[in-house]
Amino acid sequence: MAERETAESPGQCAQCGVTLSSQNGALGTARDTLCRRCAWQKAADPDYRKNSEAKRITIAEPMTFHLDGDTDSPTQLLLLLHGLGTNGENMRPVARSLAQRLPRTLCVSPDAPWLMLDAMPQDDVMISRIMQPDRDWESSRSWLPALHPTARNASALTAQAGASSSASGKSDNLTSFQHSFDPLLSALERLVNSLQAEHGLPTGALAVYGFSVGATVAAYFGVRREPACAGVVCHSGAVPGLTSVASRPPMLLIAGSRELGFFKPLRKSYPATAKVLRAASVPVEQYVGDGLGHDINNEVVERVASFFRRVLDVPYEG
Repeated sequence: MAERETAESPGQCAQCGVTLSSQNGALGTARDTLCRRCAWQKAADPDYRKNSEAKRITIAEPMTFHLDGDTDSPTQLLLLLHGLGTNGENMRPVARSLAQRLPRTLCVSPDAPWLMLDAMPQDDVMISRIMQPDRDWESSRSWLPALHPTARNASALTAQAGASSSASGKSDNLTSFQHSFDPLLSALERLVNSLQAEHGLPTGALAVYGFSVGATVAAYFGVRREPACAGVVCHSGAVPGLTSVASRPPMLLIAGSRELGFFKPLRKSYPATAKVLRAASVPVEQYVGDGLGHDINNEVVERVASFFRRVLDVPYEG
């Protein structure tokens, strides 16, 4: 099993021929067809803007979710949070792999409540549609209702939160950023509480796994929830700061050696996140996957399962 949220073999810009990568302003994925400079030029064309207005889709209100693992008589619950621009269905292979290694675990993979097309600025929607014409944008979801134009991943998102010319301004930004997740975290808590009540699970029999921006959500969920969940895995995510901490569950921070090598924001935010959490007295473990990009592979699944078995006190079978 190997789960991939961001392809790492981009091609060339169809207009100018430059190799598509994060360095030239493109998204750096196999879905791209134009570099960002050429895409902006196309979007600025009055005829294109007139004839190709980006489609806006109404936000789906109730939080939808997908269940895997033991749905009959579970003894613990695992919450899995996908990355920006994907959905809960994308996390189901990971959920099923973890369920095989964690007996009697009910896995829930919710869809982020906002459509990415509605969360992005209008011009950025148009640019993204030009760069990735074959992407299923109607299934691409966001954990926040509004995104900064450069917020294409957890590290870029949280970099915006910490940006300020003064210490007081930075503190205000971090407070605002953390509390911007409050409505979402409340919705996730309602989902978790209802499933725990339905299956008669103790409140502490809960673990959380988040990938990319989902990892940022997972961290904030973990430090907010009372009583504390058993453990949290933050994979390729970032936490710029904590202004309020109610619980301190053990956390495992995961990154890939390849993405730390080619992606400068994560190279900075990965150790910074560990520092922020430890400063708040949150127990932190770190794991860097050798040769791993922005992916979820078998080695990651084994490492995550081992962590969850320990914090949930799940017996090993097999």
